[in-house]
Amino acid sequence: MSENNSEPSSSPELLSFIVTLLFLLITPFFVWAMIGLLRKIEFEGLKVLFFCIGIGAGILLINYTSLLQRLYIFFHELAHASTAIVFSAQIFAFKIGKESGYVQSDKSNVFIRLAPYLLPLDLSCLLTLHYALLIYFRYYHGEHKDFLVFFFLSGMLLTSTSFYNIKLLLKETSDINRSQLMISFTVIVNMYALSSIFLVYLLFQSSPLLDGLSFMRSI
Repeated sequence: MSENNSEPSSSPELLSFIVTLLFLLITPFFVWAMIGLLRKIEFEGLKVLFFCIGIGAGILLINYTSLLQRLYIFFHELAHASTAIVFSAQIFAFKIGKESGYVQSDKSNVFIRLAPYLLPLDLSCLLTLHYALLIYFRYYHGEHKDFLVFFFLSGMLLTSTSFYNIKLLLKETSDINRSQLMISFTVIVNMYALSSIFLVYLLFQSSPLLDGLSFMRSI
């Protein structure tokens, strides 16, 4: 009986080791991709200044208020719920508390559990709004504007999301313990870093990217 009980427990550990080993083998590619994105970013003075001020504001708010923590919990659970909906799941409960929250659905998989750690949903929503405003003013008013407030908010949200994600991962929450693949801390952090840098790239390169769109060239 002891031998039969030991096999199921060792299997996830072996799978975790294999997944981590495979990821380490392709880590140079991820590092190359992150460095490549950073080199392509045009860091302009005021944009960088507002982004850095946002980082500072995020650090202060994390230490002295619970505002960003509550905002993080909301988007954390929203990432679970939205990913579950993508997999045609039915949501039974969506609970947001002061220090934690949860989502109940009829489906669960590794993507649903790890969604909040692989892509900062709050920053993604903010970036979507940023692009929507840029396109609106360009297309309907012919104005090329830089909404510096988005750089401030992006720096603040990226700081809080990174802090609370790492904090939860270090606690080995149920999102990680229940994962069928038992993906390691290193794997998740690297994936999160790559997605975050990509969003920062989209933030700072918004004007050049929109200039390259065919329907924007005549504006």
